[in-house]
Amino acid sequence: MAWAQREGFGDCDQAFIPKLAERISFAGLQPVSGMTGSELLALQKEKLRAMDLRDTLKRVYYGWSYCSNGAIMSYK
Repeated sequence: MAWAQREGFGDCDQAFIPKLAERISFAGLQPVSGMTGSELLALQKEKLRAMDLRDTLKRVYYGWSYCSNGAIMSYK
């Protein structure tokens, strides 16, 4: 979430930096310390599915659903 809320990204070309809403839409699909290799692979698959969603709000709900279904709740 901290990365999503950042304003500046140093020397990066601003054309390649997604807008705040876009960055936040992936916040629920970030790896959590302690995840196993298989959990990280499953998370990567979920990110790929989320990338297929063109609507940012749908992607936010997708990430929220992923988290609230217990996928990463045990790491909190």
